[in-house]
Order: sequence, then C-alpha cells, then structure tokens
Amino acid sequence: MCPTPFDLVYVGELRPAKGIGTLIDAVALLRREKQRRLTMLIVGSGPDDHALQARAKEAGIWDSVAFVPPQPIRHALARGAIMVIPSYAESLPYVILEAAAAAQPLVSTNVGGIPEIFGPYADELIPARDTQALADAILTKCSEGPQERRAKAERLSDFVRCRFSLKQMVDGVLDGYEAGFEARAIPA
Repeated sequence: MCPTPFDLVYVGELRPAKGIGTLIDAVALLRREKQRRLTMLIVGSGPDDHALQARAKEAGIWDSVAFVPPQPIRHALARGAIMVIPSYAESLPYVILEAAAAAQPLVSTNVGGIPEIFGPYADELIPARDTQALADAILTKCSEGPQERRAKAERLSDFVRCRFSLKQMVDGVLDGYEAGFEARAIPA
C-alpha cells in the first residue's frame, strides 16, 4: 500500500472515452490474479457515474473504490499516490499537464496529445483499451520505491514545465496565427 490514503486517483469526466471501465477492470484483475488490493479515488461526474459504480460493484472492488464529485485537482492529487488516466481518446489534457507539473506519478495511455506531454518519457505510455497492459503498468508503478517513483515524476515535471509553460504555449499559439496570416497573404 502506498503511504497516501489512496493508491490510485483518477480525475476527469465519467464518460466512455475516458476509459474508467478499463481502469476498474485492471484494478479487479490485480486483485484476482496478483492478490494486490489497491484503493482508488475516482473524482469527477458525468453520464457514466452510476454505470461505473455498478461496474466496480460487479468487479468485486467496491470496498476499495471511492467516487467523489469534482474538486480542485490539487486536492485530488494530494489524496492519491499515482494518477491514472486510461483514456481512449484525448486532445492535450490539462489534467495530465497539471499532474505532471506537480510531479505526480502517472500511468496513462498513448492517445492524442499525451505522447507530446510525456516527450522523452512517452515509452512509458500504454495502449488504450488494454486491461492487462494497464494492470501491468499500475503494478510496475506501485512496485517502484517511493524515491524512484518521485525521481521519475520530477523528471517528467521538469520537461513539462520547460515545454508547456504559459509563455511557451502563448508563443506557440501566436506563431501559429502568424504562420496562418502569412500563408493567407501569399497569392495563389
């Protein structure tokens, strides 16, 4: 068990594309096959709220999962040792940017803009919809010592803070507009 109240934390909408069902199945798989009982905090709301609660009950992990309404991400991150984002589709999720910047250990899928956020650490990302890969990644992250887990999270944090600072993002948007205006000004 990790030293924080919950081993795992998910923050986001409770809807199909977020992959929370796969996360529930992965945690149930770890309990069944590895006798590893992990606690999990699911923070958010959405159309799948009741269905996901039922799935956790059916999977036999209801006794170790807490569903709570949306709250500031800092509060949620402080309540879990490892953040898990098992999305099937994403653009550039702020929840991962915020967690990475805060040096929160992360397990996530290789979809959308997530590899861009992870940059040189993108090889740690797993395929979406793969319960076994998610369970393995969670087990690996939980098995790392606290210092190793923290060191990896801090390396990702340094990368994210350098690449995704407010100035970098604003400059990138302005450069995009400038390139668009220049391209538009060129006669066809």
